[in-house]
Amino acid sequence: MFLLLCSLLLLTLLILFLISKSHIFHGSSTSRLLPPGPTGLSLIGNLHQLGCVPAVVVSSAGMAKEIFKTHDLESSDLVFSSYGEYWREVRKICIIILFCTKSVQSFRFIREDEISILIESISKSAAALNPVNPSEMIFSTANSIICRMAFSKSFHHGASETCSFYEMLDERHALIRSFAFSNYFPYVGFVLDSLTGLNTRLERNFQQF
Repeated sequence: MFLLLCSLLLLTLLILFLISKSHIFHGSSTSRLLPPGPTGLSLIGNLHQLGCVPAVVVSSAGMAKEIFKTHDLESSDLVFSSYGEYWREVRKICIIILFCTKSVQSFRFIREDEISILIESISKSAAALNPVNPSEMIFSTANSIICRMAFSKSFHHGASETCSFYEMLDERHALIRSFAFSNYFPYVGFVLDSLTGLNTRLERNFQQF
């Protein structure tokens, strides 16, 4: 009975996968023009290379310039946007508001306070002959500075609320590194991600933030 159910499940997934491949193949050839790429295999296409998600790999400086500068593709920030009225306006905002001396100095007390807390924590650990993790403490201090500047709230290891905050960050990083079937099987991946619990973890982490 178990083998029969597994066979039916695999057969269903195979049929759905073939349908999705057929839809992607016919839809992509008629609705948009794509740059040349490697020829896919008869059954799995380019799944063994980049999956079912269309992607363009830029491997030369000349092509990168053509995309980001000449055609200005998705270049709306200060670094990649072309010189013009928009670039001058964004640069003015950064210089006058974000990175001006007055703005930097206004948060000086936060930096000094957090560094004092860091030094005091290290001193207490040294006096008690307790080992310290410099990377963890510096990471905590940097996060606390950013959070105080952005949210007017400090986060340090030890408090229950702070531990929950770092647990959310760790979970977010783990989810980013996780394998998602939806990235490779657009039409059936959601079901598989639900079975593995990935969708539940994503939704829970999103609600926590």
